[in-house]
Amino acid sequence: MDSNALRVSNFYRIEKILFYLVVITGFFGVALFPLDIGPFKLFPYRILFVLLLPLFVIRLLIKEKLNIFNSSIKWYLIFLIFWLGYSIISLAWTMSKTDAVKDIVFLFMGITLIFFICFYTRNEKDLINIYYLCFVAFVSLICIGIWEVITGKHLSSSLFYTYPPFFIPTGTFYNQNDYATFLALYIPFAIGLIFYSRKLALKIIGVLSIIASVYLIILTHCISGLLAVILEVLALIVLYIIKERKSYWLAILIPAVCIVIVWQYPFIHQYIQQMASVGERINLIRNGIHFLCCTFGFGVGAGNIEYWMVNYPMYDVKVLNIHNWWAEILAEYGIFVFAGYVLFYFDIIYQLIKTYLSTTSCFMKLLCTTLILSLCGFFVACIGPSSFLNITAQWYIFGIALAFLKHITSTEEQNG
Repeated sequence: MDSNALRVSNFYRIEKILFYLVVITGFFGVALFPLDIGPFKLFPYRILFVLLLPLFVIRLLIKEKLNIFNSSIKWYLIFLIFWLGYSIISLAWTMSKTDAVKDIVFLFMGITLIFFICFYTRNEKDLINIYYLCFVAFVSLICIGIWEVITGKHLSSSLFYTYPPFFIPTGTFYNQNDYATFLALYIPFAIGLIFYSRKLALKIIGVLSIIASVYLIILTHCISGLLAVILEVLALIVLYIIKERKSYWLAILIPAVCIVIVWQYPFIHQYIQQMASVGERINLIRNGIHFLCCTFGFGVGAGNIEYWMVNYPMYDVKVLNIHNWWAEILAEYGIFVFAGYVLFYFDIIYQLIKTYLSTTSCFMKLLCTTLILSLCGFFVACIGPSSFLNITAQWYIFGIALAFLKHITSTEEQNG
């Protein structure tokens, strides 16, 4: 290898290290050494993100010549760019420009994270590395939650930081709903290791982490988190039935699911009444649909749902944020982005299921199982937090899924 090639290789290694540091610090966010600088907070994740971004752009445009858009995932990436572009265009009709700019920045960072993961995750080793990073972060945040429950203390990022001893966990997040959502989305990483890891220690840690995370979710009283876990378990059962071709079990599974839902309803209803009325949630969504109609299907624009809730509600609400990621996308970005997002979401799951059913590789099964379960749980988990946009961990799931789909196609091409 000549000196020029060596320098290029070393430079890429630095980028890769920065990328992994971005992923790690993203799980801790503002909880990790925050600095107040005027109107915003600065913390390691944002610093490292800003350092990596120009290096990524230079390599993408000059070194790699946009090869990422010649891959099998190009249409997914094009949709994400369309979504970001639409959010910027929506500035033309948003009522609150400040809120719009803030949300556009969060959306830009989330979509860029997906691009980072797709770009720097290039082979099986990279995918395994990021898988274990996610699992280690998951276990670390469980430990923080247990510490909170035992001591009643919280990190500075928590809503309860200045409270007297308060025993509801929030992890590295602002509130308990965000924390429960994270746990629900990352439980499948433990499930994957239980089924496919050859190391007994990892299987044991996986079992313990699932037990601890379910316990913590129950303590948060986040019903969407509990429902997400139930949905993940049901998805796991369905995957097994389909894989083993035991179709007769479907006749038992469908009514069993209905029974579980009905049986859980009083329990669900009790927790919902403790958090907010069902009518409040329904009215928030009804207002969102009303706003969509008022804007002729184009949406109120990035970050403007709360402004419209304050100034133009048709139905009475006390809460300003719509508390539903699906409804938030529809109300803010309109029918075109919403339709694209739904297709984006379900097509990823479809492609993963196809791979799961056709592969015999333990590595492939590990990634497929984990991602399918996490994305199924995502369907209901995302209705818990007040806003899902700034939860960094959700963007990792989609990034890993797309990077994995890209890897599958490249592997098939190499094998002819």
